Amino acid sequence: MTNLLLIVFCCFCIALCSATTIFAQKVSTRDSLVKFEPNKIEAYIDSTGFVQGYITVLNLSETDTLRIPQITPSCYCGMSTIMNSFIPPKEQGKIYLAVNTKQFKNTLNSVEYKVYTSFTSKPVKIYFDCKQR
Repeated sequence: MTNLLLIVFCCFCIALCSATTIFAQKVSTRDSLVKFEPNKIEAYIDSTGFVQGYITVLNLSETDTLRIPQITPSCYCGMSTIMNSFIPPKEQGKIYLAVNTKQFKNTLNSVEYKVYTSFTSKPVKIYFDCKQR
């Protein structure tokens, strides 16, 4: 009886490891199905202290809809609006990014945005560099 339980447990572990490997391969290949243009914005600070820009998100998948559930900035001075949270296959969407430079706490004048998608295993990093005139 003990040997039978050991065999069943081993078969379960092998099946679980195989499924995990297949899932990990599937996730990593899906990372290439989404493209952000540009992945870095450089803009000059205007008299109000705000800078803004748009990112185009391309869904390169033939069959799957891309979902963008969340964007998080590296500081409270960064704002974002997901213009298209669901992007159909072979379509594009937009993300609006803005920075209130009057609230900058760092000297780099840069904000990192992490964009979470249904296709990527890790958030995609978008950088917004704010330049002085």
